[in-house]
Amino acid sequence: MERKTIEDILKIHEQFAQKVQKQIELLSKDKALPAEFLVKEKEELLAQFKERLGTANKEKENALRRYEEEIRRHKEVISRLENEISEDKNVLKRAAEAAKKQAGRQGGRKEKENKDG
Repeated sequence: MERKTIEDILKIHEQFAQKVQKQIELLSKDKALPAEFLVKEKEELLAQFKERLGTANKEKENALRRYEEEIRRHKEVISRLENEISEDKNVLKRAAEAAKKQAGRQGGRKEKENKDG
């Protein structure tokens, strides 16, 4: 049985309490529990646990898919940001080199003007 809400848990608890009450009543009457009753109880328990296992496996698969998708998106963003940072650094480097060349040219012109002046 899939447990999604408190109502589901309460329902499971109520079913369990009813089964325990039946077993207590049978024991209090000094009767041994019939083998058929025990087998039926175990088969019901087995079916419940098989259902729970199936649900747990589905939830695990869904969680793995979500995490794998999240990891993929993070890797894409990291790669994009690394590329952008690299491009920005190259632009800054070229701008600094251009500014340095421009300053050098202007400095040379000023010296020439000062000599001519």
